[in-house]
Amino acid sequence: MTADLEIGENTLVIAAARPELGFRTGRPLSFSARTRRTELTGSLVPALIDIEALTLDATLPETGIAGSGSASTVIIRDKNEDPIYQPFQTDLSAEFANGIMQLSGPLRTSRSQREIADLQMTLNLVELDGEASLRSRDLVFQPGGFQPTALSERVRGLLSNARGRLNAGASLLIDGGDLSGTGFVEVRDFGFDTLRVGAVNNINGRIDFDELLELHTPPGQTVTVGEINPGLPLRDGEIGFQILGPDAAIIERASWPFAGGTLLLNQSEWTISGTSDIVEITAREIELSRLIEVFSLPDINANGTVSGTFPVELRGANVFIRNAVLRADEEGGTIAYTGSVADAASQADERVDMAFRALRNFEFSVLEVGADGNLTGSMMITLELVGKSPDVLGGAPFAFNIGVDSELSKLIRSSQSITGTDWLAEVRNGSLTGDDETDDEDSEAPAANDNPSEP
Repeated sequence: MTADLEIGENTLVIAAARPELGFRTGRPLSFSARTRRTELTGSLVPALIDIEALTLDATLPETGIAGSGSASTVIIRDKNEDPIYQPFQTDLSAEFANGIMQLSGPLRTSRSQREIADLQMTLNLVELDGEASLRSRDLVFQPGGFQPTALSERVRGLLSNARGRLNAGASLLIDGGDLSGTGFVEVRDFGFDTLRVGAVNNINGRIDFDELLELHTPPGQTVTVGEINPGLPLRDGEIGFQILGPDAAIIERASWPFAGGTLLLNQSEWTISGTSDIVEITAREIELSRLIEVFSLPDINANGTVSGTFPVELRGANVFIRNAVLRADEEGGTIAYTGSVADAASQADERVDMAFRALRNFEFSVLEVGADGNLTGSMMITLELVGKSPDVLGGAPFAFNIGVDSELSKLIRSSQSITGTDWLAEVRNGSLTGDDETDDEDSEAPAANDNPSEP
């Protein structure tokens, strides 16, 4: 049996197998209904619903329908071509009084039959006005166990190997059969692996949706991130954002403490399921001494801070830093290289010896650290250094240009050191402030220049 109903501007299609209807006259009229498999479709229903068995026993007094009913093995499927959620299953019980239906039941995953949420709904059967709520159980994700893909296939590849806890809720308003609603997702110590930015751990926070069916949030959503590693380990961050729908978001702000300073991600658009995004990073007052620790560079001591702004492109599993330049802050600083490489190199060339002697105690007024390339692959790191050493040539100004081409991520993971002797050093006559040059031979030193070597 099939029934096509028009209810206001909405439609409801009921297709029932082997329906059994019973009536008993009297005051009030009594009736009962039994069906086998029943399908509910149409614009009034926000999903595709299959019911294995349906029962209803009720009366029709003047105040409206009264009685009880049940629906067993109800399968709920997303009607979108690209489903947002996986099929879910429930068994529902209903109570009717004064024309109002009270409906409730647990929601389960269709495959594993795990109970994940509880559903409740109140509906005026005449006006089709009411409200519904869905509140999740405490969902615990474990590697090799329960995973977000049991809830949505869309997160496959985005939230792999999930761990931690998640709670969610939805409040739906039914107005003449039309649905709208709000909701939230709350995570505790949540983590996952993703192709784009690597492992993400210890996420905590709550996301509120103002248009749940559109997966849209108001601005100002905030979560904290314990650890993320897109090629560099970042810890204890905070991200502010707005979700615009299932595929797009705006990163309003993001910050991480890094090497004694701060890394800031400026406002940018983010394609949630995309393969390429460009964001702008601002580094503020990064301490050179801490930066040396991050990159595990031995035999180097430095003081001072650097800052700068540069674009970063995330393309697939690659993170490309585009012509980043970090410049020393106004006060300058000091740098000292005391490694044994200097001794061997100095024996071969007097100019190189002078350069390394200067670097053992170097006071810089200009420092620029450059980076360009794939953070997870080949990266060119450059250093421009201008200053003086009180121990060499009476404090005459030096200028250094240093370049290292390396696989930076491997260097960081293995704590290898950069051991090349690839220094270009030149001594500038006179001061860096524009004073006249001198003719003193002792104040001149030719450059030493080798090609950059692999670490």
